Amino acid sequence: MANPPVPALSYLQTMLAERFEASYG
Repeated sequence: MANPPVPALSYLQTMLAERFEASYG
């Protein structure tokens, strides 16, 4: 899998982290 030129990973990582904290916080 080639790395996309857009910061999609960072965006997803942040979104997932926030959702995780909101759910388990």
